[in-house]
Amino acid sequence: MSGCEPDPTHPGPRETERKASEAGKLTDQQKADFRKRVLRHQPIECPNDGAFFDVRDVTTHGSVGRDFMIMCPECGLRNHLQSGQRVV
Repeated sequence: MSGCEPDPTHPGPRETERKASEAGKLTDQQKADFRKRVLRHQPIECPNDGAFFDVRDVTTHGSVGRDFMIMCPECGLRNHLQSGQRVV
């Protein structure tokens, strides 16, 4: 073989592989992250279009701040963030 062959190309740095969420659904990790942000009164961006979610407290039985419903005003993605989910 000749010495003029190009070096094989190497891909860039390997990023941590994460399971992509299905269209219109959030992963369990996203739900946990979003719930943590809600509890800290931080805005949450929709992974589909970057719009900020509307957040509503949907806790029943007089308790406040346990269960939340989030909805994207742009794409309509909505999800229930229940209090039973682990917040780290």
